[in-house]
Amino acid sequence: MATDLLEMYPRPGARVPLAGLYLAHDLRARTPGPYVCSNFIVSLDGRIALPDPHSGLQQVPPVIANPRDWRLYLEIAAQADVLLTTARHLRALAANRHTDLLAVAAEPELRAWRLARGLPPGPAVAAVSETLDFPSAALDNLPASLLVVTSSAAPHARERALVSRGATVRRLPGAGLDGAALLAALGEAGHRVVYSIAGPRILHALCAARVLHRLYVTHALALLGGNDFVPLLRGPLLEPPVRARLVSGYLDAAATAAGVTQYFAVYELNYAA
Repeated sequence: MATDLLEMYPRPGARVPLAGLYLAHDLRARTPGPYVCSNFIVSLDGRIALPDPHSGLQQVPPVIANPRDWRLYLEIAAQADVLLTTARHLRALAANRHTDLLAVAAEPELRAWRLARGLPPGPAVAAVSETLDFPSAALDNLPASLLVVTSSAAPHARERALVSRGATVRRLPGAGLDGAALLAALGEAGHRVVYSIAGPRILHALCAARVLHRLYVTHALALLGGNDFVPLLRGPLLEPPVRARLVSGYLDAAATAAGVTQYFAVYELNYAA
């Protein structure tokens, strides 16, 4: 892996290793306040997820999911104080699926990286849930107390059940999901680097509130098709649009056994019209 990526920007033609590529970004030094980033792998025709033909649940399309992209996903997670997700993810965790919330602490190299910097073995977890509709058993294997951000209308009985299991529940005022209020709640909990691993609705809320600082996108150079799919963003038109500036880009021609080439792109977001 010493020289397995071809840098396309900002140093066209350079060869760089995959391992350590995103750890070198040192996200923890970016800002004293909450720094928010997110990451997706997306097909050339805009699919981040397709329905599993057996369960019907949305999943990253298997043809583009690959361990090289996963390695970089974990390198971002290793730098985070908290992983921001949703109740859907917690329901999957309770069913012993999608255990990526625990993956950093289970990876010896990344665990050691965190411990050497005085961090816990793995990042904490925060979940957005308007209804608190997920089993409290999902809390059992989490690395730290779960922070749940919910609406003012969430059922009080479910809140009490979660608090009794050690979770912290923070109610946000008003209807709908406000990205700025969400980030304020995470900041008040002491989280400086927030890694959103939630889906397109949360990403939209963060963009609409102008609080997303960095977006990592693995562009899988494959056309997938499919009528029922999940796009990168889901929500009303963003006005003005969120502008992105390319920070770096790397071509990876050795992504999967199926031969799907991918391009790792890193974007800083600015919010000028």
